[in-house]
Amino acid sequence: MHYLDVYWSRINHLGETTAERIKNGGIRSFEKWMAESPHTVRDLSVERGLYFDGLILTNKDKEYEKIMFLNVANDIPIRVGDIMNWAIEDGIIEKWILIQKEKKVNGTYQTFWIVRCNYLLKWIDEVGHLQQSWAYVVSSLDSKIKGNYRTWNSLITPQPNKYAEILMPRYPINRATNFIVEDESWSVIEYDHTSVPGVIYLSLTEGKINSIYDDIINDIADTDRLAQYSLSVPEKVQTFKPGDKIEPKFTLMKNGVP
Repeated sequence: MHYLDVYWSRINHLGETTAERIKNGGIRSFEKWMAESPHTVRDLSVERGLYFDGLILTNKDKEYEKIMFLNVANDIPIRVGDIMNWAIEDGIIEKWILIQKEKKVNGTYQTFWIVRCNYLLKWIDEVGHLQQSWAYVVSSLDSKIKGNYRTWNSLITPQPNKYAEILMPRYPINRATNFIVEDESWSVIEYDHTSVPGVIYLSLTEGKINSIYDDIINDIADTDRLAQYSLSVPEKVQTFKPGDKIEPKFTLMKNGVP
């Protein structure tokens, strides 16, 4: 090879333009960081069946101390709303939800905000099907005394507002959907699924346990809305001979309706 060709091949081995060289150099630096950092975690996965390695760092801002940063290569096709499996000591697998992706110009790697899920939510959807998803649930009792009081038998009692907030992958959840969390009933009063695509934020208020329809043991509210499917077949036994075109007669029933 001519010495001039050798020169140009060395100069351009990271790209032919300054922007390409800067980006490719940054990708190499990230790969080196991943290979040498004690914060690199191997064999992470998301529930879509994708496995990958990532570099996880803590958030130093106390206001966001529950949030951590997940850094992965650009070619890892994970997205906001994914539930990530993180195997820690003793074979325990923690569930983490990707809640936000940082915007970068010509980024050399991807950075996601992640928070650990603490509850497996179950609910009955609008068509009567049982759904479930891992989620981050936080509840709180508002300790501020409201401006109005209720007077009863000469006693003045403050009216606290107990509420809960949920971050989870986006599902079609309606207002007034009920959940059972830690043996308590909660109802959705507001939601936001547009601010961060892939994630839904739910705001809930405390409700009352229905001892008839709420399944406290399995954390399922409104079990009376659960769709019941059955097959209705004729009482007469259906028989077929060799060579017959088999057309079994049956009716699929949902809640007793064809």
